[in-house]
Amino acid sequence: MSDIVQAFRKEFGETSIFRLGEGRLADIEVRSSGSLMLDLALGGGWAKGRLVLLSGPEKSGKSSVACLAIAEAQQAEPEKENAVIDLENSFNPKWAETLGVDTSKLLVSQPDCPAEKVYDMIEYMLKSGRFAYIVLDSADGLVPKDELEETDWEKESRVGGTSKLNAKAMRKLINSGVLAKSGTTLIIIQQLRDKIGGFSAYGTPTVTGGGRSIKHASTTTVEVSIGDLFKKGTGFSAKYFGQQIRTKVTKNKIAPPFRTATVDVYYDEGVDRVSELVAVAKEINVLHGTSWLTLMNPITGEVMQEDGKDLKWNGTTKAREAIMDSIENGGGELYTKILDIVNEVIRG
Repeated sequence: MSDIVQAFRKEFGETSIFRLGEGRLADIEVRSSGSLMLDLALGGGWAKGRLVLLSGPEKSGKSSVACLAIAEAQQAEPEKENAVIDLENSFNPKWAETLGVDTSKLLVSQPDCPAEKVYDMIEYMLKSGRFAYIVLDSADGLVPKDELEETDWEKESRVGGTSKLNAKAMRKLINSGVLAKSGTTLIIIQQLRDKIGGFSAYGTPTVTGGGRSIKHASTTTVEVSIGDLFKKGTGFSAKYFGQQIRTKVTKNKIAPPFRTATVDVYYDEGVDRVSELVAVAKEINVLHGTSWLTLMNPITGEVMQEDGKDLKWNGTTKAREAIMDSIENGGGELYTKILDIVNEVIRG
């Protein structure tokens, strides 16, 4: 250790300064988002000890994206807690279970307190170091104390009150290092609003409320929008059974930004894990080829074999059928083999 570093730490503390060669910033750990497609777009997943911002219009799937992450964390980190702070009183336990969340192990808070207390709750959770995910759904439901206690409906709210509150909270939770030390992934959801007075030839401009502080503090910002709807029938007899959740990574400090991902969700079964695995495996050349798909590890170039024969299938449909057959009759060995290679490629 050099004299300057030693002297600096003596004056300002052991964690005040370090050399990048020590690896404290180079090795950022991530948690899977619960969707391989989204993991691929994110460069591995959601970062531990960092802030994630999900923004988008209503019904676009923001809460569903958060639930997929929690469901994955409950499997990968069973010793950790997960919490949803449901400010809009709109959390749907049944839908969360469909997406894979074990709701009996999920902590849910629907506070009737001012925004200052909500942020105090988050700080308390973070300092415990026991949480994988904390989801604030949504920041638009935060009501400052002076506004919550105001009884005069004709009195206008203080201009910029929520913006100043969010800015203070970001300084307290993010800039202070509380979030980083916790190892928790904090997900904040924000709704899109029409921009008052805004005009564009391409439609009404939109903006997120509560100022810019959350955007500035986030490590990853993802715009969520609704894609195609899946239905059977036409007209009044049409029955909808699923939809696409489209995501665009507009900010990413741990991987290249502006990647996109589409997640197919079905109202009765959630995400079709097998179809998604096949699609991602083909995208990253784990299933290599055009008509015939050969299972290989693109990092090593090794072709996977079984009983001395290359594992290959005539198209994605046949590959999916083989994986389903393995799950139903063979304990899922083929599914696990492909998943392990895919995860190795996505996360390096």
